[in-house]
Amino acid sequence: MPQIIADRVKETTTTTGTGTITLAGPATQFQSFAAAIGNGNTCDYCLLSGNGTDWEVGNGTVTTGASNTLSRTVIYASSNAGAAINLSGTSTVFVTASARRLQHGGLYQGLITSPPPTQAGTGLTTWINQSTATAADTAAGIAITSQTAAGGVLNALSKAAPATPYSFTALALYAGTGANYNNVALGWYDGTKAVTLNLIPGSGMWVMAWASATSYTTSLANLGGPAPYHMWLKIKNDGTNLSFLYSMDGVNFLTLYSATVASAPGGLANYNTVFFGVSPWAAAPALATLAAWAQGTS
Repeated sequence: MPQIIADRVKETTTTTGTGTITLAGPATQFQSFAAAIGNGNTCDYCLLSGNGTDWEVGNGTVTTGASNTLSRTVIYASSNAGAAINLSGTSTVFVTASARRLQHGGLYQGLITSPPPTQAGTGLTTWINQSTATAADTAAGIAITSQTAAGGVLNALSKAAPATPYSFTALALYAGTGANYNNVALGWYDGTKAVTLNLIPGSGMWVMAWASATSYTTSLANLGGPAPYHMWLKIKNDGTNLSFLYSMDGVNFLTLYSATVASAPGGLANYNTVFFGVSPWAAAPALATLAAWAQGTS
């Protein structure tokens, strides 16, 4: 689902309520979402309600068919305190380059959205929920939409850490509230403790050491907020140092925190299970998709 930006894309809609918009066709001298954005692709939009007052800016997915639609997946801002507005009358929606995206590194074109299959000899396993259910690989990535009462949804990238050096990289597409501690993370977990690189759009990027599944001992690093809703996360073990990195484009990474393996941040004795999921196991769900992931050495 590539993120697309295009000129002169505007349509009307008579959809009411707060749900998916059924598009009614392009305005004069404008393109349709179906033609300019394309089926299954995402875009930032601005929505003006037919009541002449309410407005909404967000990110949505275009679906084409007998009726072309635009979802309202992530709402960046609105006249309804950041929630979806209740549409009425004949409303207008158009593609925009949102301030939120431009302030945090620009547009993400051509994202890889298919997690690679299990690779023999790499230490990777099938996707597995650390509680009870399993999650299959799909072209749209792995959606993390809820968590269990006993703990967060931990989707293991590797049940046992491969030989060093190794790295794991994950592209997180966040759609949660951004509330403190309602976040997603990439990190190591030994069954009790964890050390994680956390994406918290409302608060920033954090490296956190956990004493248990419900409390953390310390915040090892904090990039400050707000962080973007799309971010590449990377953890590395080169045999000597543990590193936590982040990137806006998946190519150029900055190190947020690094420490020697021997120092074992958070007291994590064995850096075994590598996971992507909801952390730190807050009561409220964090909505996110692992859109791409990879194992490497850099």
